[in-house]
Amino acid sequence: MGWKLHEDGLALDGGIHYDAKKVKALVTELRTAPNYPGEICDRITEIVDTGIVRSEWIFRLSKWCHWNNWSQYTSRKIAAELFHGHIPRRLLDTENNPKPSWEEAVKDYNEWRNAVVNKLPVTTKYPLEPQKGNSSSSSRWSSIRKIVSGLTEQSE
Repeated sequence: MGWKLHEDGLALDGGIHYDAKKVKALVTELRTAPNYPGEICDRITEIVDTGIVRSEWIFRLSKWCHWNNWSQYTSRKIAAELFHGHIPRRLLDTENNPKPSWEEAVKDYNEWRNAVVNKLPVTTKYPLEPQKGNSSSSSRWSSIRKIVSGLTEQSE
């Protein structure tokens, strides 16, 4: 069970190998992100429902897997669950231009797709949870909430 090459993307081969309920729960969580994830959430739901993955969906998912807030961790968990632990590197910038070039982005996408289809060992690991000491926006907000709650307690 896994993925096979299909047109410019992937198709399920031999049945579902991931936890569809888990993926759908993660999609529900991702829908609450402040950066308008409706489109990618719809595409991930379509992947789960049809077993077909189009290349442009992976290009878009790659942005979400490397967004600078908590949604990147949810997106990475989705990618890891669906694609045997393989999380695509960021292929598009915020304006949907290839990163760093179309040639490099397509090359990296094809390498990622090959790794997924052949169930190769995961060589590039991205964290699935915020790292201790990480200066991401989610940890900054957590720090701000602690400071604010401390100030509120002191003023009472």
